[in-house]
Amino acid sequence: VDRLKINSYKDVLQAVCDHFGVDLESVLGDGRTKELMIPRQVSMYLLKNSMNFTYDRIGNIFNGRQHSAVMYACRKLEELLGKDQKLYYELNVVRDRLGL
Repeated sequence: VDRLKINSYKDVLQAVCDHFGVDLESVLGDGRTKELMIPRQVSMYLLKNSMNFTYDRIGNIFNGRQHSAVMYACRKLEELLGKDQKLYYELNVVRDRLGL
């Protein structure tokens, strides 16, 4: 696996976007399609759980979302990870690529 060097949260976001084949602007935006929701939730989850960002800081990165929206996104992803083996695998591929 080709490991990426993490210099900032932008590297995490870009790795998630590259993996899921979506553009960063869309993930940071307000689109609610599944194609965007999963990468957005994965990005938030990784920033919270692997980089120890606060919910507020993550919310600010994602166009000023409320910290409660970020908490919900992280919880929702954890719930999905328990049910969806493929998603769990995808998350780990991104994690491995980032060396997290």
